[in-house]
Amino acid sequence: MLTRITHAAIAFALLVVIYQGYVLLAVPFLEPVSGTQDRAVQDGITPPRQAPHKYRDLLAAYFPPGHWALANPPKTFEDGRVMIILDNYSTSLSHIHICRCRRSTLCRS
Repeated sequence: MLTRITHAAIAFALLVVIYQGYVLLAVPFLEPVSGTQDRAVQDGITPPRQAPHKYRDLLAAYFPPGHWALANPPKTFEDGRVMIILDNYSTSLSHIHICRCRRSTLCRS
């Protein structure tokens, strides 16, 4: 029994030494340098603040300027024929509460 524990401890110590060697020798050459985003900001490149509104042009054809669907990117669900546009929703165990919803039929020609 003592022999098994000794062999396991030796194997564990050897594994720790090999891992530390990997961290000290291989990782600096394989992994990118941390702080690359900071360097981009220093070069004058600012990261984008918000993702582009994917359906803005499509929704602008259906809704007037200033509509809630055009103000912020809404949550959309579509299957090719119907698109459901939600402003926000919350769920509980048995209910879904939808704040604003609009269903539109897409005509594809």
